Amino acid sequence: MKKIFNTLALVLLVHGVSYGQQIQNANSRLDKIHAVLAQQPAWGQSDFMEAMRSMEGFSTADFTQLLLSLKPQGGDNAALEYATNSYALYVMQPGKDALRQIYVAGLLAALDTLADVNNKGYLLELLKFCAKNEAVDRVARYLNNPNLMEKAARVLTAIHSPESIEALRHVLIGDVTEKQAIAIVAALGELKATAVEDRILTLLQQYNADDFQFTALTALSRLGTAKSYVVFAEKAKAAGYAFERTNAVALALDFARLLYQNKDVKTATRLVEQIYKAASAPNAVGVKVAALGILVEMEPKKQRKNLLQLSTSENATLRTAAVGLLDKAAGPAAVQKWSSAMLKLPPAAQVSLLNVLKNRGYSTAVPAIEKSLPGLKDPASKVAAYQALAVLSKGENADFLIKQLPTAGTVEVKAIQELLVSASGSQTITAVNRALAGADEKTQLVLLEVLAKRSNTASAMQVFPLTQTGRMPVKAAAYHAWPMLVQDRDFEATIEALKTADVAFVGPLQQAAVNALLYNSARKDKVQHLADTILHTMAPTAARYFPIFAAEGSHVALHAVQHYVGLETPVRKDAIQALANWSNSNALSTLTELLRKEKEAEIFNLVFSGFVKQVNVSALTPEQKTLALRDAFSYAQTKEQKQAVLRGLKYAGTYQALVFAQHYLHDPDLKAAATDAVLTLIMDNKAFVGADVRRWLEEAKSNITGAERSYIAEAIVRHLAEMPHEAGYIALFNGQDLNGWKGLVENPIARAKMSPEELQRKQLEADRKMRDSWSAINGELVFHGHGDNIATVKQYGDMEMLVDWRLDKQGNEPDAGVYLRGTPQVQIWDISRTNVGAEVGSGGLYNNKKYPSKPLTVADNALGEWNTFKIRMLGEQVWVWLNGVLVVDQVILENYWDKNQSIFPKEQIELQAHGSQVWYRDVFVREL
Repeated sequence: MKKIFNTLALVLLVHGVSYGQQIQNANSRLDKIHAVLAQQPAWGQSDFMEAMRSMEGFSTADFTQLLLSLKPQGGDNAALEYATNSYALYVMQPGKDALRQIYVAGLLAALDTLADVNNKGYLLELLKFCAKNEAVDRVARYLNNPNLMEKAARVLTAIHSPESIEALRHVLIGDVTEKQAIAIVAALGELKATAVEDRILTLLQQYNADDFQFTALTALSRLGTAKSYVVFAEKAKAAGYAFERTNAVALALDFARLLYQNKDVKTATRLVEQIYKAASAPNAVGVKVAALGILVEMEPKKQRKNLLQLSTSENATLRTAAVGLLDKAAGPAAVQKWSSAMLKLPPAAQVSLLNVLKNRGYSTAVPAIEKSLPGLKDPASKVAAYQALAVLSKGENADFLIKQLPTAGTVEVKAIQELLVSASGSQTITAVNRALAGADEKTQLVLLEVLAKRSNTASAMQVFPLTQTGRMPVKAAAYHAWPMLVQDRDFEATIEALKTADVAFVGPLQQAAVNALLYNSARKDKVQHLADTILHTMAPTAARYFPIFAAEGSHVALHAVQHYVGLETPVRKDAIQALANWSNSNALSTLTELLRKEKEAEIFNLVFSGFVKQVNVSALTPEQKTLALRDAFSYAQTKEQKQAVLRGLKYAGTYQALVFAQHYLHDPDLKAAATDAVLTLIMDNKAFVGADVRRWLEEAKSNITGAERSYIAEAIVRHLAEMPHEAGYIALFNGQDLNGWKGLVENPIARAKMSPEELQRKQLEADRKMRDSWSAINGELVFHGHGDNIATVKQYGDMEMLVDWRLDKQGNEPDAGVYLRGTPQVQIWDISRTNVGAEVGSGGLYNNKKYPSKPLTVADNALGEWNTFKIRMLGEQVWVWLNGVLVVDQVILENYWDKNQSIFPKEQIELQAHGSQVWYRDVFVREL
């Protein structure tokens, strides 16, 4: 049986009806019990607390009957365990003692009645949380039950009263079995019941099994009286003064420490000294160290000489322990004196001593450490010395550290370099700058690496001359440090160096130029000058400046690089690479053009990867990102490029992105990326619900492989369980045919006046015309440029609609719209048609006269590009988002067909188009 003990605030599963209502309406004891169990487990703090408060009305008999319904082990007791365990904690709150007593009485009655030993054990676990003295006598009976004695002892331990101690003692002084003795002695040890010490000592002679010996010695170590001295001394000796199964030696040391705390210093010292002296075997060194620590704690001054002797011990463990304890035993003055004799210590002891000096902040030891440093032979000792000096000098020893570099070994050099980089001293970098020019090559290389990570405004003037040196290692290091040192004033010098620099140094110089430019007060002028320079020269070296333009990102920089994209020059690829790496989305339009025109595979891949990357990091709305990535997918040449699009779509967060990704759940090349996208989009967007979403999630689940399969599958199951059972978005267009659509028959008012026969006849004629005007082509609903609206077969009231649309770039006055409840319209048009006022943008309620008809802003994409609407209609009010931008905000849609009446409460949705071709796709509706 699974025992569930948790905090009172545990939040579990909840159902739709409140606990209190169900339980308060229950008429009988059985009804109350069923009402509680029906609501377990629970979710939600308020409902959980309501359930607990409702159980306050239970009587002792109610609780007894509730607990008697426990099934034998293996049965389904989850609901009952949740309820009874939670209530055991609930009644322990202040002010609820009367409720606690009723509950405990019910527990005790059930405990005596239940037959299943596992269920009895469960009730004892509950009593451990809520029982007090009233339960002592009843629980004590189970100290004689072989299967329950341990749990009973734990209950009495938890009660922790003189009465519970006496109940345990009473049983222990009688004739007890070894198993019984283990349970009771462990409890009395926790309770520190010194009155049973003699009995435990007697039982130690009676039962020799390791388990009892360990339990008894543990209890005696917690009692801490001199009576047990002989036993611990003998047990430690029998164990060979080494750690073993009964843990006798460790417990003896715990016992000694407790004696010391209880002011029996003499007995404590005697025992620890005996163990320390006798622990001489190789496997006893851990015991010796532990005993040494206690001796230092008890008599620090007396142990000084011993620690000094141990510091030169051949045993590294003892050596290290002695040095570490020295500070406690000797104090600052003795440690200072000892540091002068550092060279006499073995390396490990040297390291330990230096760490003590460092950690304790003994700054007076600095001269002694510096004097000893040349004599230290072990690299670890030298590194410890450098680290100690850095701390003790508060980071102001840069000059000293730099002087050590010429003769330092590899390990020391690395340590010194790290200390210079991290030093807290304010003059550290000044010292580095000052030493750089006249240093030997080895030191210069180290200092240049330091300056590459940490510098000040004077560092550049010291480093730049080294780029002109003939010594290649130093020259290379200077160039690679330059980006971190460069100041705004160094931009021109960096550009000049870039013209003729070796290829190996171009990258650092480009980064240096960027760093000197981005926050430069004259940035605009410098970019313009550099752009003018490369536009006039057209030299191949212009490519060296492209990455600088890409990082700067302005339109001036973009124009300079674009110029090379349209030319068949050796640097065209470099220009495209720069566009792909552009620091903002300014290059997106150029990349879009290249995406649709570039044929050469290598160049196209540069364009594609740059386009996807820039879309992902851009400030575009999620809807615009979805449109852009879908567009890129249509041009993708490789599976890797398609996978990149799907990876981008998973963060778009739109329903359209989800719909697109799910199409590839069964594509062998793309299903891994599609699965990842579908899982992320659904599980990150709890508003995505409905049968389609559930099906896609199940399909994605079947695709999961690898080590995390079970974890992810469990998360999916949980998400499905928590998903509301709502309809969600329903596809109005299946992408394959015109099923669900019909032709337009006049207007809603006219249709309402027709007889069924007339309407049917006109509908047949309208459907025929619809099939001439509209087609399903490649997943898109296409209007061919002539004909009437297409309408949904079903009528809709309050709803939310998604639809993508695109106008013909070459069309004759492109114009379209979405009719809501059969009424015109959410406007779609070519915003260049200023003669009809189209410059206001699409999305407005075009036919409104009284209420606003124009959109709040222009959010249209270029003519011929895809756009997307989200339209919400509640009552007469309409909201419209165009490409993720709110363009209509809670505006009443007027009844175009009859201005004297409100909009129809329910009618068909229509897609309208005239004058030229129009494309629609991804048409979804969610009824509200």
